Amino acid sequence: MQHIATKILLTMLLLGGGLLNSSGLLDRAGEKTIDAALTRSLSAFAIARGLNAVISAAQGTELSIEPMGVGLTLTPGQVLDPVNDLVERFSWVMLASSASLGMQKIFLSISAWPAIGWVIWLVFLCTALSVWLPVCPQMIRRGLVRAAIIVFFIRFSVPMVFVLNELTYREFLAVQYQQSTRSIEQANNELKELTTEDAVGSAANSSSSWFEELSASLNVKAAVLEGIAAIREKMRKFEQIATDMTSQLLQLIAIFLLQSIVFPLLFLYLLYRAAVFMVENHS
Repeated sequence: MQHIATKILLTMLLLGGGLLNSSGLLDRAGEKTIDAALTRSLSAFAIARGLNAVISAAQGTELSIEPMGVGLTLTPGQVLDPVNDLVERFSWVMLASSASLGMQKIFLSISAWPAIGWVIWLVFLCTALSVWLPVCPQMIRRGLVRAAIIVFFIRFSVPMVFVLNELTYREFLAVQYQQSTRSIEQANNELKELTTEDAVGSAANSSSSWFEELSASLNVKAAVLEGIAAIREKMRKFEQIATDMTSQLLQLIAIFLLQSIVFPLLFLYLLYRAAVFMVENHS
C-alpha cells in the first residue's frame, strides 16, 4: 500500500510539474519580480548620477569674508570629496547590479523556451510510465526519476530564485531601501539649497575720520564674528549631509549586492543541493 501511495505521489508531482511548465505561471511571476528589481536598480543608478552632478557643483561653493578690504575665502564643499568618490563607486555597483539582473532575465527567457518545455513533458511522461509499468527495469526507472529531478531543477530553479529573492526583499530589505532613497533625496535637496545660497556678505572700510574709523572697526569686528559663525554653521551642514549620504549610500550598496548577487546565488545553491540530495538518495 505504501508503495502504491509513493507511485501516486510521484505521478502527481510529475503531472503538476508539467502543468506548471505549460502554464508559465512561475515564469510570469519570476519575470514580474525581476522587472521590479531592475526598476529599483535603474532608479538608484539615476539617483547616483544626479548626486554626482549636485555634489560637483557643491564642491565649488565658496564662503568669503572681506574685513577692511582683506579677503578670506573658504570652500566648505570640499568636505564632500569622499562622498563624491563613494557616489562613483555606488554608480558602478548599480551598473553591475543592473547587468546581473539583466543576465538573470535572459536565463529566465532561455529556461522558458518552448522546445525545452516539450523535452520536459517527454521526460516527465516517460518517468510516470516507468513508475507504473511492471516490466520496466529498475535501473531505467531509477535513471528516469533522477533525470526528471535534474530537468525540474534546470527548468524551475531560475524563476523560483527570482520569486524567493523578491519575497526576501519585501520582508527584510524594502523598508531600508525606501528609507535610504528618501534620505538621499532629502540630503540632495538640502545640498542644492546650500549651493544656491548667497555667500556671506563682506564688510568694507570707507571711513575718513578717526571716529568713523573706530566705528567701522567695531562694525568690521562684528561682521567678521558673524561671518565666522555663518561659515561654521554652513560647514556643519555640509559635514552632516556628507555623513548622512555616506551612511545611506553604503546601505543601498549592501541592499543591491544582497538582492542582485548574494541572495540569488544562495537560493540557487540551496535548490541545487536539494536536487543533488534527492538524486543521490533515490532508490
